[in-house]
Amino acid sequence: EYTHGTPFRRAVEEGVLDTEALSHVGTRGPLYGKQDLTDDEKMGFGIVTSADVYRRGADEIADQLRQRIGDRPLYISIDIDCLDPAHAPGTGTPEAGGMTSRELLEILRGLASCNLVSADVVEVAPAYDHAEITSVAASHTAYELTTIMTRQIAEALDAAHEHGVVHRDLKPANIKITPDGTVKVLDFGLAKALGGTTGATPAAMLDDNAPTVLSPTAGPGATHIGTMIGTAAYMAPEQAKGKPADTRADIWAFGVVLWEMVTGRRLFAGASISETLADVLKHEP
Repeated sequence: EYTHGTPFRRAVEEGVLDTEALSHVGTRGPLYGKQDLTDDEKMGFGIVTSADVYRRGADEIADQLRQRIGDRPLYISIDIDCLDPAHAPGTGTPEAGGMTSRELLEILRGLASCNLVSADVVEVAPAYDHAEITSVAASHTAYELTTIMTRQIAEALDAAHEHGVVHRDLKPANIKITPDGTVKVLDFGLAKALGGTTGATPAAMLDDNAPTVLSPTAGPGATHIGTMIGTAAYMAPEQAKGKPADTRADIWAFGVVLWEMVTGRRLFAGASISETLADVLKHEP
């Protein structure tokens, strides 16, 4: 039988899932059959019960998981009902004896060094979520997962800033992932073209995959006072005005990229370059 609770078992039975690095964390409660846990073990799943987390602690569990995962690409799927109903009552299948939200978050933080490529958080049922307790737990969980996945981008920008370099054109098209999971921030050409000065700054084309263009900005009497270079949807407001930009412009762009990564849509998405720039200048993110 195929149900929402049997996909991994059926995948193993069909020979399409390698369980060598796969673990179930937070299991507890009554079983459907006597052989459930025995079958899990025979199929090669790593089993960490909620009682294991309580007795051994989050740090030890995270270390165990890291050793099992190794340098493989990691996908984390979190059913929010792995938490105790005290921490996640708004779910379709609450089960007493689950982990605390603190334990879950600490385990995730312990996996920060892993090659996390994607993740999901499921089983939140708003209709049962009194006081939005479950939503708070789920949103913090999603935040931790997002932080792990974007950490290398932040570290790359920080390294550039420590050397006095401002990227000025951070966008999805300039962020690449190598086959081994390493994140590369590309195209520092604008920073070099500007020669490290702060008087010339970006504005851009609407398509983040299109070549970046330079556009002079005119001051009173049509005097050229600055240059906008970059991509409109990811520019900080001071860049859109042709004003000097510093490391905070890259932090702004990183936040815009992060928004797009989490929501699947652009934060500033006008129908034209001018509309996009107006959106950047007039609307709060």
